[in-house]
Amino acid sequence: MSRSNGLARPARPVRPGVGRGASDAPPGARRAALPLAVLLAALSCGPPAPPKPNIVVIVIDTLRRDHLPFYGYERETAPFLSGLAAAGAVFERVHSTSSWTAPATASLFTSLYPVQHGVREGFHAAQARGGGGGRFRLDALPEEIETLGEAMKRAGYETFAITDNINISPLAGFHQGFDRFWYTNDAGSRRVNATLREQAERIGSASPYFLYLHYMDPHRPYQRVAPWYEAEPDSLADEIAAYDSEIRAVDAAIEEAFRLFGWERGTILVVTADHGEEFFEHGGWDHGRTLFSEVLDLPLLIYSGEGGAAPRRFAERVSILDILPTLRSAAGAPPVAGDRGIDLLSAVREGAPPPSDRVFLADLRRPPWFGGETLKARIGAGLKFVWTLPEEGSLFDLAADPGETSDIGAARRAEAAEARAAIRAAEEALAVHEPARAEVDLEREQVDKLRALGYIQ
Repeated sequence: MSRSNGLARPARPVRPGVGRGASDAPPGARRAALPLAVLLAALSCGPPAPPKPNIVVIVIDTLRRDHLPFYGYERETAPFLSGLAAAGAVFERVHSTSSWTAPATASLFTSLYPVQHGVREGFHAAQARGGGGGRFRLDALPEEIETLGEAMKRAGYETFAITDNINISPLAGFHQGFDRFWYTNDAGSRRVNATLREQAERIGSASPYFLYLHYMDPHRPYQRVAPWYEAEPDSLADEIAAYDSEIRAVDAAIEEAFRLFGWERGTILVVTADHGEEFFEHGGWDHGRTLFSEVLDLPLLIYSGEGGAAPRRFAERVSILDILPTLRSAAGAPPVAGDRGIDLLSAVREGAPPPSDRVFLADLRRPPWFGGETLKARIGAGLKFVWTLPEEGSLFDLAADPGETSDIGAARRAEAAEARAAIRAAEEALAVHEPARAEVDLEREQVDKLRALGYIQ
């Protein structure tokens, strides 16, 4: 997959000239009045506030943290992101709230757990649960919750989104707060970047702007992307090689976008994922079936093109829930009391480590093709408890067993029981919003998809 390196940057907005009233004054009066006006402005207003940074969030769907070289992967899957990581803040232990796109991304958008925002499953699962027909009900973000787009809009940003996953679409309420929202469904990073180029002048001329990008690659089915794919004789290894080639393609797409908009200056760039992917570590494949580390652990890279931030790495556990509070802070907006995440901006700018004693929850409603059960997990105090309701659950010592392969629940029953009780107590204490439901008509959806692709108006 080739990328053009000769893209022109979007035109900068033209500063307005002197108003007509000033130009009508006699020349001498203008010369006399200007120093007095400057002096009065200096005395009354003080120094002007620095401009707000542009803010960009990039979600790479289905991206495993341990398949990135700056997290120790041996294959060079992301040379450009590795360069940003060497100059930015990298969080080494990041947890999602689910192993399914819709609930996890809804948590990013709201800083709430899935049991709070109510988006528990996505488009295809809802369609299957509804019998596979053309009409069904889809989980959607409740309108009373302030979303990422709405938070940035309230902070004075012009807001844009380009997504390539049908779960992250207006159907489920993700468009709330965005001035423009373009979406496709698994069209690939080429299509995402084509939309970026088409809209570059409009986005780049906004001051400041917030941009959300959701790349679908490397989601199944994995494409064997030249020139980065190298065939493997073993079938599983070959699937992983294809998966890795898609990561490399997205890395090139992100580099193209970075060069196009000049994000090395005046921009805060966040790169993360919604969930990971299973490669039979616990007997399964894909995602949306377990809450083990291979699907729940995320990358999180925050690059500050504002200047002044040094490269940093943090071993403390953080969450996808922390992204919205961090961006509110970066945009100069006040914190929101209901956020379940915390502000990480002081870590990015000053190196102040996040708290090390936090506890995290995760939740999954398996899709019908994986059985439909509900799973919950709790991570904290060096232990992880994974619970498939109504079973007793499994307990893992994360220090001794980071791969979560040895269940110690039978030997430490009291701690397992405490973890189950703690999950129940934590969820009972959470503020829960009334779930929203969208009525989906597939014929109407096809029309919306064509409109999003630009084929109809």
